[in-house]
Amino acid sequence: GLGDVYKRQIADYAFSDCAALSESLVLTDTRHIGYRSFIDCSSLTGVVLPESVEYIGEEAFGRCGNLQRVEYNCISATTGTVFRECDILAAVKIGKNVEKLGDGLFSTLSSLNSVEFEANGIENDSEIPSSFEIGQHCFSASGFKKIELPRNTTVIGDYAFADGKFAEIILPATIKYLGKEMFSSSRVKNITILAEEVPEAGGNLWYSDCLLYTSPSPRDGLLS
Repeated sequence: GLGDVYKRQIADYAFSDCAALSESLVLTDTRHIGYRSFIDCSSLTGVVLPESVEYIGEEAFGRCGNLQRVEYNCISATTGTVFRECDILAAVKIGKNVEKLGDGLFSTLSSLNSVEFEANGIENDSEIPSSFEIGQHCFSASGFKKIELPRNTTVIGDYAFADGKFAEIILPATIKYLGKEMFSSSRVKNITILAEEVPEAGGNLWYSDCLLYTSPSPRDGLLS
């Protein structure tokens, strides 16, 4: 394969349908990843995205049919549905310094069964950002069964987990805002909310498919 790529800006379609890209792709110091820049790279199995990335275009890694794992370290990149039709993408690791996951970033990934947040393994709060945000539709229609968000999570965008397969989610004490219909049409049945105060909600959090609510103590107002 091409190994490490050091280009700061990767143009639209730059490596589309590139058979030479095999196994893992490690991007270094890249700031801009263009629209469909790696689409249809069928031999690609892993991607490492660095902290330096500021923008990732729609379907940048779309239809990478053998992509199985992604290490995402972009601190606060603007994104779209980057991994559309990556049908066997199973594992995502989010770096400890990430401050925001962009809108639609990991949506429609039915094979995604593991989402790991590196921040959960860091004991010292000074070593992770003071806040962490999840964009709109970020994990909608994804396949994981359980997710434990990092303890610095403050904002979850509209429809962030809509149409999801997961049954359980833990919302940390730092949560300040829950987006509208964030659980709409999902299978979530167990919700643990660690916040002492009721987070602000953008609207109804779910519809009838979500059946059971649990927390260390009831949080009045979230179910209305």
